[in-house]
Amino acid sequence: MLDWSAADTAEDASTLDITPDVGAWAAGALADGLGARRVLLLGTAIFAAGAAIAALAPVLIVVIAGQVVAGAGAA
Repeated sequence: MLDWSAADTAEDASTLDITPDVGAWAAGALADGLGARRVLLLGTAIFAAGAAIAALAPVLIVVIAGQVVAGAGAA
């Protein structure tokens, strides 16, 4: 069981908010080069992997890492 403080919860939530903003900068160029459908499917797979990592995480740092991966996929 994870024992989180209020600050830990805020940090976790902010990683999923910030990461797509950063990844969106590259998404347009990737879509131009690889095609929009491929980029969408790749993003969906990356998001699913990140969500699985976060869901199965035993410690907070792994949850945050999963959120970063999921946020990158959401871009």
